[in-house]
Amino acid sequence: MDSKETLLLVDDEDLIRQLARDILQGKGYTVFEASHGKEALDIFAEKKDEIDLIVMDLMMPIMDGRKTFAGMKQIKSDVKVIFATGFIEDGESEEMIAGGAIAVIEKPYRVEKLADIIRSILAPA
Repeated sequence: MDSKETLLLVDDEDLIRQLARDILQGKGYTVFEASHGKEALDIFAEKKDEIDLIVMDLMMPIMDGRKTFAGMKQIKSDVKVIFATGFIEDGESEEMIAGGAIAVIEKPYRVEKLADIIRSILAPA
């Protein structure tokens, strides 16, 4: 199923970001990319009305995922974010979801699994 939604991928690991971008674009998504939180915040401030969902690494240089998410919520309170993280402590997923994240996916993830999660979040009710 092709899609018309727009995503923002935020990950400091170029290879992960590029692979996810290529697969998600192949599924019909428009994809913006950022390599750190500050860049993501700048893109989101400019394109907040176009971006339907953000997939964001939790641990990044310059500005981590939590601070970036907090800044995005100030710009648009109902922003939809999926956090991706390689290391998660007990209860941390629940804490992030309680803080407004839509989902948490553990790295390394299969991009097809990520695409399924994105589809389930953005699918019309």
